[in-house]
Amino acid sequence: MLDELDPDLDRAGKWLITQLDADGYLRTPMAEVAASAPVAIATPVYDRALKLIQTLDPTGVTFTDADGQA
Repeated sequence: MLDELDPDLDRAGKWLITQLDADGYLRTPMAEVAASAPVAIATPVYDRALKLIQTLDPTGVTFTDADGQA
């Protein structure tokens, strides 16, 4: 499945993963993540990538707070 990703979705997902803190949380607002990326990709693509990453293990990866909010 991952090898069939749209190239922008793939790039967005890889960039998002680099933005996770040591605990696996995404603490930076999505608009800021998108703006700081080395390649311009629309914020909705990052939102889709985030949803995909959240299906991966461990549970909770990419949450934005300890209450499990994405």
